[in-house]
Amino acid sequence: MTLCSLLSADASAHTPRHTVAMFYLKDNPGDLVGLAMLLSHSSLDTTRIYGQHSAECLASRVDRVALNAYAE
Repeated sequence: MTLCSLLSADASAHTPRHTVAMFYLKDNPGDLVGLAMLLSHSSLDTTRIYGQHSAECLASRVDRVALNAYAE
């Protein structure tokens, strides 16, 4: 799989950087320091945006919690 095959035709110049960052965190959960170094960020606050989860991701995690009163 190549990076180009992951991007749509209307992708911005920032899209490949963001895509690599997201895949890096998927393979290295919580390694914001390593990602900051790869992206040349001087502040972890800048890098932290890549670690924010989508509503769908959080909902999926809640559904997997054993004591979830809302799970079916």
